[in-house]
Amino acid sequence: MSPVMIWLALAIVFVLLEIASPAFLFICFTVGALIAALSAVATDSYLIQAVVFAVFSIIAIPVSRPLANRMSRKKNARASNVDALVGRTGFVEEAIDASANTGIIRIGPEKWRAVAERSIEKGKMVKVVKIDGAMVMVEEVPA
Repeated sequence: MSPVMIWLALAIVFVLLEIASPAFLFICFTVGALIAALSAVATDSYLIQAVVFAVFSIIAIPVSRPLANRMSRKKNARASNVDALVGRTGFVEEAIDASANTGIIRIGPEKWRAVAERSIEKGKMVKVVKIDGAMVMVEEVPA
């Protein structure tokens, strides 16, 4: 088998490894193997081919990082589970006592233990500002 075919086969292996892993690293080795295949056309020296492979693979890593970061960023990421409560409003079901850290609010069909910096009367509208375990930190919404 010719050196060109070996480098091309190696490039295919690296592509398959990249597909199997989300690291965006093996694609850099694919680039190195493809350029090494081109160098195999120009020279029969395995040492030169190996150096070309190593150099271009190493160069491809920092060059590809910005692209990998852009591709992995979640677009329109939405909060889920309890994190989705932050910013939502509800009503105080049981008065919130700031000194005793007691109180219950209702957000939609759910009831949550609530705390606030200031005491809030029953029936007032509140907004969730933070989640702490199974408790929500709220502030009163001005009428």
